[in-house]
Amino acid sequence: MFATLGVHAFTYAPFAFISILSPIIAIIYGFLGIKIAYEPKEKPADPAAITPAVHAETA
Repeated sequence: MFATLGVHAFTYAPFAFISILSPIIAIIYGFLGIKIAYEPKEKPADPAAITPAVHAETA
């Protein structure tokens, strides 16, 4: 990358700390079993039970 950017990797490494920590945090989460808790899906409403809205006519 030095040839493309003209900057050594150690020069911009402090500015890329999140991209460096991301895989480490993912591995730690994997070992600890931390995951997203999904909410159970609700059953879809019966379309026949839904009554259409009645619009009042305006004068």
